[in-house]
Amino acid sequence: MSEQRQGALLLIDEAGDVVTRAGGFVGLLWLTSLPARLSLVYFAVRLLELRGEASHHGDELARLAWLTLYLWLLSLWGRWAFVRAARHSLQSTLPAAQGAAPRSNG
Repeated sequence: MSEQRQGALLLIDEAGDVVTRAGGFVGLLWLTSLPARLSLVYFAVRLLELRGEASHHGDELARLAWLTLYLWLLSLWGRWAFVRAARHSLQSTLPAAQGAAPRSNG
């Protein structure tokens, strides 16, 4: 197996560990991402339902678009919080930096 492929598999394995260690933040990620996804789907379905009549429903569609945008921004915040927690989790389990001089007590 090539070095690059082994690195990718190792990364996937580590990602599973990160999700396990950052459990509460996975819930936050879901709670902030799911409403944005559902809102986007509802907006698209509503556009498909209206088809040619969409121009007569501008206010409704504008409100749905703004709601979708706000929920998407909330989902970005949730992703940021999860990535920050995952990074913290990874950094707390990394060995000491290579090349760093070992500390001596004497």
